[in-house]
Amino acid sequence: IAVGLVLPGIVDTAIQSQLPKDDGLMGAGGTDSTKEGKLLSPQLAAEFLAWVCLETSVEQFNSGIFDIYDKKLQASWNLNNILITRPM
Repeated sequence: IAVGLVLPGIVDTAIQSQLPKDDGLMGAGGTDSTKEGKLLSPQLAAEFLAWVCLETSVEQFNSGIFDIYDKKLQASWNLNNILITRPM
């Protein structure tokens, strides 16, 4: 059994349009993160999750936190060099 912690980021899904704009997920002060491009695409999150599940060893998976915003990890899986920054 392998147990790990994976943080796929804030992903642009249908639920985002139903959340209040001042809840911290969509952005402070009524800023709409969807329009500003701060939400991650489902495809990008899926690529990250696939890398974590398929390319890391059980030992790696059990011993770490896999955060999509971690620049060190991005070098291993983000082959298209897409700019991924944590929303403020």
